[in-house]
Amino acid sequence: MVLASFRGGYWLRRFIEEPALGAVEPPDRPTAVNWAGVLELLRTPELLDDHRREPGTMGPHLTVLEIAASLAAGHPLDLRRAAMQLSGAEWRDVLLRMESAADFV
Repeated sequence: MVLASFRGGYWLRRFIEEPALGAVEPPDRPTAVNWAGVLELLRTPELLDDHRREPGTMGPHLTVLEIAASLAAGHPLDLRRAAMQLSGAEWRDVLLRMESAADFV
């Protein structure tokens, strides 16, 4: 839910449009996020910079992906850094999504 709600589902759309990232499975019919693939991508975040946005916007996008990976796969997360990367409205929205995700974790 965190990935689907952030900026119009940016990460889900991107993962579907760029199957070479290996973040959805099966690659020929995206039905689920491949969290092992996402964790691998987070080890080399420069692979996730798509160069289509203005400089500096990767921070919030990457932060939301890290939050989702933390909920889904136990990826370590620095909440202080995450809070600093997101606008107040985005942070509140992500917190609401995290709260609802607690029912499924």
